[in-house]
Amino acid sequence: FADNRNGTRDPTGGSFLTDLDVFLGRSTDGGRTWSVVPVNTTPNDQFFPWVSVAADGRVDVGYMDRSYSAGQEECSYGYSLTRLRFAPSGGVDSRITTRVDSALSELEHSFWFGPNSRFIGDYTGIAVDSLGRTWAAWTDQRAEVSGTDPRRGQHAVAGLVP
Repeated sequence: FADNRNGTRDPTGGSFLTDLDVFLGRSTDGGRTWSVVPVNTTPNDQFFPWVSVAADGRVDVGYMDRSYSAGQEECSYGYSLTRLRFAPSGGVDSRITTRVDSALSELEHSFWFGPNSRFIGDYTGIAVDSLGRTWAAWTDQRAEVSGTDPRRGQHAVAGLVP
């Protein structure tokens, strides 16, 4: 899930600055108790998470990621995948984050939703295949509308993490 617990108020203007982070709820006793595992708490927003579990128990979490942006003033995002392995004790044994996108999606060029639109769609998903590879799909704003129009349209993109 995405959570804004690390968001803050701008001390100069009083506006709220988001800092969405991705967390994983995990139970090892059939749901009687739960723990919250931080997946990605880097600066800027991580959001729209999707989870898939590999046959060997590895937990993969894919999500939109603004940590590659210049800061809060810029609404550009990429797509990341974090792979978690858990120790027998239940703690995180390893955490590897991979940037999956090939370039940032920049919303200020959106054709479909107008200048300065912040709508990006909430269409994401991941799946782990029988070879342990992770297939990810998400939407971004990089599709060219026409050769004469600088604006971009929303489209689906995909990536594979071996």
